[in-house]
Amino acid sequence: MRTLRALRPELSGRVVRLGLATALLAALLTGLLWWAHGRGGRPAAAADQRPGSPSATVAGAHSVDAVEAAAQPPAPDVAELDAAAASKVLTRLDVARARAYAQRDPALLAQVYVPGTLRTRDAAQLQSIVPAGCGLFGASTVYSHVAVESRAATQAVLRVSATLHASTLECGGKPAGQAPAAGPITLRIALQRVGTGYLIASVNR
Repeated sequence: MRTLRALRPELSGRVVRLGLATALLAALLTGLLWWAHGRGGRPAAAADQRPGSPSATVAGAHSVDAVEAAAQPPAPDVAELDAAAASKVLTRLDVARARAYAQRDPALLAQVYVPGTLRTRDAAQLQSIVPAGCGLFGASTVYSHVAVESRAATQAVLRVSATLHASTLECGGKPAGQAPAAGPITLRIALQRVGTGYLIASVNR
């Protein structure tokens, strides 16, 4: 029978995976950040990691090419936003959000949300579950069954099915934890027209 000391590495790994999975699953199931299934937190083992390089270096080749992102054509106006176009908008926003988590840079969430509580809470969550010197890679969301429920002058409300991909926490260039895929769950997302694109104004179940 293995001793407690022999089991510690295995148990520690499980704690990392469980802590990260709980935080991410809670974020998805409550509209990507409203935590209805328990309070998320930094993975236990990952919290003890010492940063081996700045967060920008950690992101490295995982980050999305900003030039390519800027080259995207303007999104259609609200009156012309159909399910296919809305899906493309959501994908662009999700790429920006995934980049923020991979680089541990909450400032990048300004490319995802309008100013307000939603952006503030997601920024706080990012800094809580991703330790300094680390990056969360693969934390992307697949949106399916997208439908435009309503439109206003500058806003469209979508009904979508959201599924979170499995993701990996890396610290100092090394894997420090994993979270399994989660979902799907039905969400209602309000997109606000800003300039030639859209930002997320609200997310509700």
